[in-house]
Amino acid sequence: MISVLKASIVASFAALLATTHAASAGIISDQTLLVTDKGTVELIVDQLSSNTYKATLIWSSFGYTGGSTDYISNAAIKLTSDTTNESLLFGPLGTWALEVDAGSNFGAADGCGGNSQGALCAKTTAETNTTDASRTWVYQFDTTSLFAEDKFHVQVQFHNADDGPAGQISTTFSGGGGGCEVCPLQVPEPATLALMGLGLAGLGFSRRKDRTTSLQLIP
Repeated sequence: MISVLKASIVASFAALLATTHAASAGIISDQTLLVTDKGTVELIVDQLSSNTYKATLIWSSFGYTGGSTDYISNAAIKLTSDTTNESLLFGPLGTWALEVDAGSNFGAADGCGGNSQGALCAKTTAETNTTDASRTWVYQFDTTSLFAEDKFHVQVQFHNADDGPAGQISTTFSGGGGGCEVCPLQVPEPATLALMGLGLAGLGFSRRKDRTTSLQLIP
């Protein structure tokens, strides 16, 4: 009986490890970079299927020396030179539009511009995305190949309270062979938690039974 319970406990923890690994298997890159005076950017790239990818761009105010009333009007990524089925799944405050093949610079009057194949630029006319809080954009696209990690390019454009240009981030990452510099915490699925609970309960029961048997053997 005890050996069966121990086997159940081992199986529970093995299932937990397997579930955690499977949950993070889609992340192929997670890189964070502090850009001098302009805050911190994190780029997380998930592979959803053989040719479909999701890219999450997170800007935080850590390191930003502009005023808290500055705001962000444009955010762009370029991870490949060939994309199809592009979409912006999520943007921060206001209404955001996605401009495809928008270029690696913000040369147009509305911020996005350059006509560079593979670039995805999100833009808004809202001035509500002030630099006193983190901002997140989530893009999705299809491609047959990505650049190497150290070629992943992101841009974020800032304006001041008077609507004048306040600089921009335009940077690539250092790469790292697909490893995570900041990996998200993986939460076990309910079924795995239940299995662990049963295993731990069995362990408690076996210990209680062993203790009872020991007491009965005392003369």
